[in-house]
Amino acid sequence: MTVCNLLLKVKRAEGVDACVPFKTHTRVYVTVTHKGTVYTTASIEDMGQNPNWDEGLREGAIWFPVIFDIKDTVILELFNSKDKSIGKAILNYAEIRDMRAGQQKDISLQVMVPRFTSSRQRQFGDLFVAVQMTAQQARGEHGDLQLKLRGGYVKGMTSILSRVSEVSVKLSYLHTTYKSGILGGQGDKFLWVDGSFENTFTFLIDTQNENQIIKVQVYNYQLLVGECVETVGKFKRERTVALPLNARGRSVGNIEVATEFTLNHFTRTTPTYPNGSEQIPTSFPDSPYSTPEMNMHNMMDSFVNSFVPQIPALDRTRSGFYSRS
Repeated sequence: MTVCNLLLKVKRAEGVDACVPFKTHTRVYVTVTHKGTVYTTASIEDMGQNPNWDEGLREGAIWFPVIFDIKDTVILELFNSKDKSIGKAILNYAEIRDMRAGQQKDISLQVMVPRFTSSRQRQFGDLFVAVQMTAQQARGEHGDLQLKLRGGYVKGMTSILSRVSEVSVKLSYLHTTYKSGILGGQGDKFLWVDGSFENTFTFLIDTQNENQIIKVQVYNYQLLVGECVETVGKFKRERTVALPLNARGRSVGNIEVATEFTLNHFTRTTPTYPNGSEQIPTSFPDSPYSTPEMNMHNMMDSFVNSFVPQIPALDRTRSGFYSRS
């Protein structure tokens, strides 16, 4: 197996140095980077050496989907509350090559930090992750939202000194950040060609809350030149969205994004009843059956009798068959 679908979860770390001067507690988080995708764990409070995401978070640690190739590596980098890197760990294909679909495995990775006196690194703690092999690619509980960057315009990206731009875009939703490929040789206007895989990204939607935000940031030579935010609901409802870009409080341009939302077949919608709950009510305020003398059994009897025709009584004859009286 050279390509496999993985779910990866950061569980805990031991013996790392996340301490901040003059602070007894700090917060630690981990970024999980694979190709152009960056996942970010929640920040967990700790004394600075043994953060535990599995036990420290009420909802537990989050599983991140990864499509893993034999040549791939996953880089896990730890940060303290000052957003300072405190070490990196690497997950290689060799760690998971013997796994089969449905199998889960706990893996210990060395956290490495640079030496002050040389370019070599030294170990400073361990990071413990769980990896699960899946038969199919991960999908969102409520659907998959695909965003395809088409093109845009940012005023002033080029000048007399620099007549071309190098554009890249970051899209962020909850714990997931995607980074596009670099568009070289562009001007103030930029355009992705059809068929490019470096401008199409899929967010897994696990909630029905359409007010959650997707953030879009446009960079020129790694310098942020414009950004905007939009709700998930707008991306789900419209096939093409033109987003206004702003920088330092003023409008600088726009970017166009094509969208496609796929409602997964296993999505379940809980019915809502007239009383606003998810339970079947015993009475309906605007119904004649809500009067005290009409209980649920009477309601069902009345409903059945209104549709079923009256059948004459049947008597048993001596022959053993039924005949109408």
